[in-house]
Amino acid sequence: GGMGASAVVGEPVLFNPASYYGHSEAEFGMAWCAGLSSEFYRAYHEVIPRDPGFADRVRLYALYHMLNHLHLFGGRYHRRVYGLLVDLAGEEGREALRMSKEKSETELREERMNMKVPGWKQKGKYKKKNKLSMGRM
Repeated sequence: GGMGASAVVGEPVLFNPASYYGHSEAEFGMAWCAGLSSEFYRAYHEVIPRDPGFADRVRLYALYHMLNHLHLFGGRYHRRVYGLLVDLAGEEGREALRMSKEKSETELREERMNMKVPGWKQKGKYKKKNKLSMGRM
């Protein structure tokens, strides 16, 4: 965030240099790394009350950012991402995740090789392309 002074009122103001237009709850997607106090949440929800389903949507917003962190920073986010996926999946989804976890590494590798992923094609088989050549056909 940032801080400055209002030229009109002459009082300090806080601003977010990475702002965007979206649902107010999306802000909570990064709250897991902000260390906000319970007093902050109480005051926030006095101004913007929680809508039904708030807790599920906040976990979904957090999943987006944790997937990004997993991609950028690696395995230390794996357990948190997996936990959120299990939590969001519901009972049927949990069973499917449990069953997929039981597959052998060989089965998973074979499935990945047979997937049709854009940018991974070579002679009818799918193979990861060089990053530099991605998008250039």
